[in-house]
Amino acid sequence: MSENSIRSVSVGVLLPFEYNLYQIAIILDVLKSTNQYCSDNGMDFQFEVEIVQTQGQINENSSAFYDFHVTNTLTEKSYELVFIPPLDTQDISEILDKNKVFKDWIIDQYEEHAQIYSFSNAHVLLAYAGLFDGQKISSASLNEEFFKFFPTIQKGTFLSFQKMNQIILSEGSLQIFYTLFQLIHEYIDYSTILFLSKKYLIPLLPPETKYFNDFEWVYES
Repeated sequence: MSENSIRSVSVGVLLPFEYNLYQIAIILDVLKSTNQYCSDNGMDFQFEVEIVQTQGQINENSSAFYDFHVTNTLTEKSYELVFIPPLDTQDISEILDKNKVFKDWIIDQYEEHAQIYSFSNAHVLLAYAGLFDGQKISSASLNEEFFKFFPTIQKGTFLSFQKMNQIILSEGSLQIFYTLFQLIHEYIDYSTILFLSKKYLIPLLPPETKYFNDFEWVYES
């Protein structure tokens, strides 16, 4: 099989300030494992993953993040898929003080029709970018403070997953795996997520969660 015959999907993973390293590790490792599985099994598909940061972050850290190339937010490159991981702080003002610099980049990716995956409190960055204005948000991770901070956004029934056209809102930790599994199933096939389920010891179906009062494992479009 020639390299040119491989179907690729461009992925931009934003690394904001104060990102949660564990959640980033899940996203990157699942995408990397998917690529390896496809390569090992002669499947003509790869996720082309890049890390996105400000030039200041790159100057301070590196132009590489583990095995992934880092590009800066001033480039005009657009991605088919964008991932925005959770942040370690829950304070909305602190999140925005450190990360409002990403507003224009997020808006640009949205306007270029990227499918944007936001996890947990990363939703704050999309709200700040105005992408939720006048809409009903049903994420379980958003508390009353969020809706007071963004009064143009309506509060819906709390869910752990919500799809809003090209924006997908998901929770952190275990829910990240299910969100990624759904995405990978759409792009590749069932055998791939079966492999990933076994690799990470994650059941293919979300576990029974009725004892969590704040969660409903319901998919809403």
